[in-house]
Amino acid sequence: MAPAEEPLAWLFSVALGLAISLGGLRTGWRESTRALFFCLGQTILLTAPLAGHLQPDLFGAFPTVDKTGSIAFYLDGLHRRLLFHPIQSLSDPAVQLIGIHACHLWVSELFDLFLSTAGAFNIQAIVYPTLGWWCGALLAREVGTDWPTAIALAFGFGMGLHVFADLNWYTVEKAAVFTLALYAYCLVRTMNGSPKGHWLTALAWSFTLLINLYFALVAAMGTALLCLISREKAVLRASVTTALVGLPLVGYQLALLSAGTQPADADAYLHLRAAQDVLDIGKLAWNRLELWRSVDLVLVVAALCGAYRSHKKRRVRAAIALFLALSYFSLGPFLAPGIPNPGWQAVRSFTPGLWRLSEPEVFFQGSVLMLIVVAAAGLGKGRRLWLYPVCVACWVFTVRSHPAFPGYSEFKAPRLSPTWHLQQKGQQKISPGYKLGDDTKRRDLSE
Repeated sequence: MAPAEEPLAWLFSVALGLAISLGGLRTGWRESTRALFFCLGQTILLTAPLAGHLQPDLFGAFPTVDKTGSIAFYLDGLHRRLLFHPIQSLSDPAVQLIGIHACHLWVSELFDLFLSTAGAFNIQAIVYPTLGWWCGALLAREVGTDWPTAIALAFGFGMGLHVFADLNWYTVEKAAVFTLALYAYCLVRTMNGSPKGHWLTALAWSFTLLINLYFALVAAMGTALLCLISREKAVLRASVTTALVGLPLVGYQLALLSAGTQPADADAYLHLRAAQDVLDIGKLAWNRLELWRSVDLVLVVAALCGAYRSHKKRRVRAAIALFLALSYFSLGPFLAPGIPNPGWQAVRSFTPGLWRLSEPEVFFQGSVLMLIVVAAAGLGKGRRLWLYPVCVACWVFTVRSHPAFPGYSEFKAPRLSPTWHLQQKGQQKISPGYKLGDDTKRRDLSE
């Protein structure tokens, strides 16, 4: 959307973004706080005019014929039933379908306290990229680089095309990549000798599980591989603590998977879902997005330089090994049509609940984090202030020019109910008559 079409929305977004960004340059604050302000301000600026359309419009491809995104489940009150009626939820088809990570809808509930339902989801298109960027920068900083370099290296992780594609379809839980970066940051802190790092790691993993089950699986598998590769006592201690803290949550999730009839059997998930959303080497695509657009090319070059400089360091070699392993799993159940992926199939055969994993591409999020680790370790400290402008220039060309970026989607008034296609069939599963954009606040739509 050109500035001439929406001058006020553009002006508001640019002014607000610049003002918050300048707050990140203020001295006297902790560097991590300054970095958060800078990331937030730049996100508002670079996603303009999104901030000017938080209320009451919808952006992106919602609603569509085949996908309603997370809004439908939010309006259904699924997260409330999961929290307040956990036993009854074991026989609730909607809760069984989504699983324990429906708790990400409480984030929407928080924003819905002072925004409309549309606004509560729209604002997550600013908050999630910001947090993903910032948590990635925290990870790079903990590895050993300076803040300007860390912010540049993590830019493509939080502001990647893959994140905006998920936001564009209102699957906001998949855009919460910050949870995976936060877990990695806590784990590295543990490895660096933080006395309470193992407890922070356990809490971070539990939080990740409640927000996005798939990211928690990536974190668990990555940590298990790290235990085998590095054999550091700190990693083992964090793993044991995480297992003890997260065991009740994992048990409940497995109970949900086995409590009732799933919408499809294991073979259907394998061939119709898991085989589609993958890292496709043949087409050079990640979840059906061009790989060169969805992975920050500046980060790739920096990681190659970092690997060349520091490949003799034990932790760098471990990060490279994890990158290769997670990339391998992101290929999914088949290496090519008709050619099984033996590693994936083997892990799937003995890991409880893995049959339900329908999006192997999430493992590549862990691969991108390993690129950040390798790049940060190799580049070290140097205050490369020129690196961030280069990242932005490449991002504008590769990401903003793609139709999955919501800034180039059509903003529209929310006049359709999220269940409009269900109501046509006479299946009113969500509060009848509710329309996004209604002035009346939703109170309890689960009744």
